[in-house]
Amino acid sequence: MKALLLIALLPICNILSGQVTIKGTVKHAKDSVIVFKETDGFTNITRTWRDKRYKAIIDKNNRFTITLPEQDINRWLIETENGYQFFDLAKGKNMELVADFSWVKPLKAIGENADDFNYLTYVSGRNKPDKSYQKRIRSKNIDSVLFWRKQMAVRNIQLLDQYKRAHNMSDVYYNWIKSKYMYEPYERTGVENIDNKDSISSTALSKLLEPGINSDYAALNTREYNDLVEVYIRKKFMDAAIEYTPHAYFTLATDLLQAKTRDVCLTRFTARFIQTVDSIYNPVYEKYNELVKDSALKNYIVRERNDYLDLQKQKGENISQYSSLNEIFGKYKGRVMYVDFWASWCIPCRGEMPNAAALKKQLSGKDVVFVYLGYRDTEKAWLKAREDLDIQGEHYLLSNKLIKEAEEAFNISGIPHYVIIDKAGNIVNKRAERPGFVYRQLSGLINKE
Repeated sequence: MKALLLIALLPICNILSGQVTIKGTVKHAKDSVIVFKETDGFTNITRTWRDKRYKAIIDKNNRFTITLPEQDINRWLIETENGYQFFDLAKGKNMELVADFSWVKPLKAIGENADDFNYLTYVSGRNKPDKSYQKRIRSKNIDSVLFWRKQMAVRNIQLLDQYKRAHNMSDVYYNWIKSKYMYEPYERTGVENIDNKDSISSTALSKLLEPGINSDYAALNTREYNDLVEVYIRKKFMDAAIEYTPHAYFTLATDLLQAKTRDVCLTRFTARFIQTVDSIYNPVYEKYNELVKDSALKNYIVRERNDYLDLQKQKGENISQYSSLNEIFGKYKGRVMYVDFWASWCIPCRGEMPNAAALKKQLSGKDVVFVYLGYRDTEKAWLKAREDLDIQGEHYLLSNKLIKEAEEAFNISGIPHYVIIDKAGNIVNKRAERPGFVYRQLSGLINKE
């Protein structure tokens, strides 16, 4: 109970969510709502996934108002006929927009904070990577890839400086996006050009860490920087052949890192235990609370832990009540099953959902059931993704026991992963095609007597 008492003692005023209020006038709207979506992957401080969607209702006067939760500065988007429009929102920086859907990029800010909001639209067509650049950065030669990525970063920063001189861009936003540009070449190279981070060589690591890992500003504001710090710590664990335990992680990170870089690294580590039982979470939080004195960082953990505990009180459907996959599949015997292993954090999984919806329409009224098995996901994110993507079908969130069973039964090495089971309950295909390519096979099984 000690750790929970420490949570309760944190200042309540700091736990309240930040927000941004957006008001706007709409022209040439083709829908009655505008959907604002979080993007840019993981958050900086706790590395939790950002994928929530918020709907702004357009009223009879073609106006809308929406308040969006935003703790820091992060990237958002709306979907358009031409793709997407990206923009950055900062906590407390409210906006007035004109949303003209006859434009390629419909949203334009006016008035206060407008130049921060409009920056990404300004820069989007001015330094667009060409095909030769895309080819160069697919190389496995780290020196070559870093050279070209850094060249792109230099041009981005030059454009940023030009924009700031000509517009009323805030220093807060300027510093945030400049830091992102600085560390992005190294983080992207680590993600896209090094296949196995656990076996990364010391030479390759030193190249990724060229900018250094001693920036308080980057620690508090730049996800790419903190992702590089995690690669560094992982490498040190591998080199020292130390067992990966909470105590070992706290000790190693405290020995190797300093100031805010250390504090954010420990915050990210502690966040991994937010969705665990008290007996596991409390000792980790207690040690974290002892080492990290920054109450603002602690409040990130507090918020997410409290959100998790609240969710447990109103738990949705969870597969943990089932003892085996056969028990689930047995519910649908007599119908063809198309089984989809997916997760809220899996971009390719989400990308296939419109194809799955089209497939369901083709097979409407037929003897087939679509079974969605949540794989290595958190309940909150899983439930939210189901709602946001409007996934119609039979849903179960896999427990650790059933994940292991599924991996052994279907040789799952990554997701999305699809399985087809016939009416008799026989596995027809352990590694089925994606939704856009299985209509013929499913039809044949449905019509088979």
